[in-house]
Amino acid sequence: MEAISKTPPGKEIERSEDPPNPLEHIVQARLRTCGYAELDQICVTESYGTIRLSGTLKSFYLKQLAQEAAQESMARACERW
Repeated sequence: MEAISKTPPGKEIERSEDPPNPLEHIVQARLRTCGYAELDQICVTESYGTIRLSGTLKSFYLKQLAQEAAQESMARACERW
């Protein structure tokens, strides 16, 4: 079966990535400055003002550190806005 395209030939649709999310960048930057390389691997996503951290860390201490860093950076970001 052949796919039907509604886009005229030569008029390809450009798909752009989502615009950068400033809260995600703020939290990610804070995790990078904590001094633990493992925290650089944490994925940060934001949806409707809620930050989600995902990934795997070696210890509960690092998990707590990541959560505290995220909370701190969110609080500072909210103060600025």
